[in-house]
Amino acid sequence: LLRADALLKWLQLQSGPETSFREILRLGPNATRIKKDADQAIEVLHAHGWTEETSKRPRAIRLLGAEAGHA
Repeated sequence: LLRADALLKWLQLQSGPETSFREILRLGPNATRIKKDADQAIEVLHAHGWTEETSKRPRAIRLLGAEAGHA
């Protein structure tokens, strides 16, 4: 949950509507710079309705609910 929270906060600071998985691994929070850890954090966020995967190749993630004030 801590990884997912760190990733959520980081995603909320990003300017574009989508973030590539590669960008999460390279530039995201330290807790998500390992593929397995990033996958787990994204799964938690997806299960709680915060994200959706918009593309499989290249993999891209979109933050949902930011406009609705989920934060």
